Amino acid sequence: MRDINNKVALLDRRRELEGQLSKGPSDLKTILELADVYRKLGLIEAFAAVVRSVVENPQIPPQVFLQMAQMASEEKRWDVMALALDKYVARVPTDAKAWIELAMVRMVMQNQAETIKALQQAVRVGGDDTLQTLKDDRRFDPIRRHDAFQRLFNRQGVNRY
Repeated sequence: MRDINNKVALLDRRRELEGQLSKGPSDLKTILELADVYRKLGLIEAFAAVVRSVVENPQIPPQVFLQMAQMASEEKRWDVMALALDKYVARVPTDAKAWIELAMVRMVMQNQAETIKALQQAVRVGGDDTLQTLKDDRRFDPIRRHDAFQRLFNRQGVNRY
């Protein structure tokens, strides 16, 4: 019974938020809440549409893109997560952790070339700390033995792996 009440409350909140947005520009908090309501209701395409509109807005703080990426991750919407992270690292290119997350998403999407590019950028901006993180990060086990991954650890002719 509680699940039904929660769903009804979410549906009511959805209508309310959509009503607010239909009246014109709204604040970021409202938009983020609507994205989360869509996600919780299983309206994943509507959620993805909100994410796409948010990340295309140059006035939105880049940290919001990380929130969107997290929500997309919870739904296993790797395409939406990749979009949010791409936009984030375009605005904050020195965030090695974000580059690692983008690489993980690219790997899940089976795009090895983009995975390696993101990992290379992570190492460029994060240095030895990032290399250590990559050594310990089990999520990269599927590509750990690939030459391109191994080359990340061969800086200045020294194998650090």
